[in-house]
Amino acid sequence: MLSNPEYLVISWSTNVTNRTWFLVFVALMLTGCAHHSHRLEDVQGPVQWGAQTQAMRFHHLYFAGQPDDAAWADAKASGVDVVVNMRLPQEQSVDQRPAVEAAGLQYYSIPVGVVGDEKSLQAFAEMEQVLKAHRGQKVLVHCASGNRVAAWFATHLANEDGVPADESLAIARKVGLTNPSLDERVQGLLGSVAVQ
Repeated sequence: MLSNPEYLVISWSTNVTNRTWFLVFVALMLTGCAHHSHRLEDVQGPVQWGAQTQAMRFHHLYFAGQPDDAAWADAKASGVDVVVNMRLPQEQSVDQRPAVEAAGLQYYSIPVGVVGDEKSLQAFAEMEQVLKAHRGQKVLVHCASGNRVAAWFATHLANEDGVPADESLAIARKVGLTNPSLDERVQGLLGSVAVQ
């Protein structure tokens, strides 16, 4: 009986309650999808924290090069709860964990060296776990220049959120992917072609 087109038309037009619930469901789904937009226009910034830190924002994530000591309190005042440092230990002259935690922020060190090697891919997977553990919180991700964090973000957008490679790259470039050779490596990870 369901294969009869007349039955479907009559059923749809006469069952107002079910039709109303169906339309409410569709509206909620569309609203939910719109909330998680991933557009280039969603990138905001730069935000000035401390004396020199320029952070870019994409929804609940902030991206920066190495913040100065004054930036931690400014980040906290902006609602940031978590800091992820992607710098290698040998790049750092001082352990920033005490200053970050003194500002009331939770600290993670997830070192990334050469983007695209096995260690960096493991670090990217660890980063995804941190984001899942802190869902709904504002997170500042930084490295020395902002390039590695933007490289990670391109892979995050593509792999975790299903954003097409060219759009992922465009957003990553806007939040801090400025190094041409790193850009090429990220394109290789995404299996995409250059987007200008």
